[in-house]
Amino acid sequence: MNNIEIRRRILEKLYNAEQKKPDNIIPSDKLCQELGISNEDIGSNIKYLHQKHFIEAHQLATRHYSALLNITHDGIDIIEDENEFNRKFPIKITNIQNSNGVVIDSNNVRVDINQSINIQNSFNKLYEECEAKDGSEEIISRIKAIENEIGKDTVNTDKIKESTNWLNRNASWTIFPIIQIILNLYGLTLPR
Repeated sequence: MNNIEIRRRILEKLYNAEQKKPDNIIPSDKLCQELGISNEDIGSNIKYLHQKHFIEAHQLATRHYSALLNITHDGIDIIEDENEFNRKFPIKITNIQNSNGVVIDSNNVRVDINQSINIQNSFNKLYEECEAKDGSEEIISRIKAIENEIGKDTVNTDKIKESTNWLNRNASWTIFPIIQIILNLYGLTLPR
C-alpha cells in the first residue's frame, strides 16, 4: 500500500469514527491494527495529514510512535467533497477483468463497490434487460465492448464512443446505466 492509499484509509477511518461518535479519538496503534500496517508506515502519513490540517495528532510519550488521532473540520470537508477527495487521494485501479461482470484489484486498496454502485451487478442487470429486447445480441455485444474497454490499462475512448453512439441510437435506455457505471468506476458524480 502506498502513502496516498494509507492517507486515504486513515481519513476514511477517522471520518467514520467521527460520524459514529463526535470528537472520537482513536489511538494510532489501533488504527495500525485495523488497517494492517506498521507503526513506521503510519507515522509519516499521520504527520503529513496533521501538517495539512486534515487530522489532529496528540503524540504520546512512548518508545515507539504513538498518537491519539481525530479528524478536523478540514478533514471532514475533504471527505465529504468526493471529487476533491478522489483528486487529492486517488485510488489506482490496476486490473479489471471482465467475464459477465467486473472484478477490481487495486493493489490492496479495499474498494467498497457497494458504497456507490456494484459494477458487476450493474452490467449483469443490463444484460438481463437486453435479453427481452429486439436485437439483443447486438446490444449485448456493444455493452460488452464498453465493459471490456474500460477494463484495459489503456482505454481507447473511440471504441467506447462508437459503442455508446450506437447504443444511443438503437437502445437509448442503456445509456444512463452505462454512464453511472463509468462515473462510479472513476469516482466521479453527475452534476445536480
